Amino acid sequence: MVGLAVIGFCVVIGTLISGADARNLVYQGRTVREWLLQISNPSDPKARAEAEAALAALGTNAVPELARLLRADDSRWRKLIWRHARSLPQRLRGPILQRVNPLNAYLIHPAAARTLGKLGPGAVAAEPELVQALQDKVNGTYWEAGGALGRIGKPAVPDLTHALQDGDTLVRCAAAYGLGEAGPDAASAVSALIQMLKRGSASEQEIAAQSLAKIGAPAVAPLIGVLAHEGSAQAVAKTGRSGSPALEALTRLAQDKEESVRVAAPEALERIMGSGTTNQPKRPR
Repeated sequence: MVGLAVIGFCVVIGTLISGADARNLVYQGRTVREWLLQISNPSDPKARAEAEAALAALGTNAVPELARLLRADDSRWRKLIWRHARSLPQRLRGPILQRVNPLNAYLIHPAAARTLGKLGPGAVAAEPELVQALQDKVNGTYWEAGGALGRIGKPAVPDLTHALQDGDTLVRCAAAYGLGEAGPDAASAVSALIQMLKRGSASEQEIAAQSLAKIGAPAVAPLIGVLAHEGSAQAVAKTGRSGSPALEALTRLAQDKEESVRVAAPEALERIMGSGTTNQPKRPR
């Protein structure tokens, strides 16, 4: 009976708190939280598309609420109720749970980060929350946060560069991914990504190579330096197989959107690997 009384008390208090904590930002009769939950439903593409359109229409007006939701957790009273719900008699369990929303922070967090990422530089006000979300490993939130920070652009590059030194591999990978999303704006992070390329794990090297390729021109000379000192380019020239992340990055740069980079990358590979190699990337015509 005592446990039932505690749960009943939590339901009443939780209902009051939820009402007092309601946010004013509503679009087409639904809150930002409700749209994020709808966008997280993979089983209904039409509803998902509707939610994406609604959040796009809200645009940067939704940034403060998205940032709040990114750091908001399920309340203690809600966790308590759902934790003990199974111990309740069946006749009481249904009515109580109908009044208490299910735990959904694990859905809200990645959806909020993903939505902020679509706003690009317009999400800059949410940068502190996105940096914090790099530590959230639940449901891929850390990865969405890294991408969103990168799409903010140059203002977020220092935070992403700092995160490359984090003690967690997942955080480092998300930061490297974000720097790639920043593109040329992340030129100041090239040296840090080069260090990851040289000393990181296989997954870190792969992501660092991809990001250096996305950064483009500022990464060409440092990548040439890595190849010139690692000795793997000569092995590639003989075997026709690539075992070098730096070489992979330069090969990707041969497809860069800037003509000067498309020219410089293959020429660098030709100089390092030798003109007699049969596996050189071809210069685009």
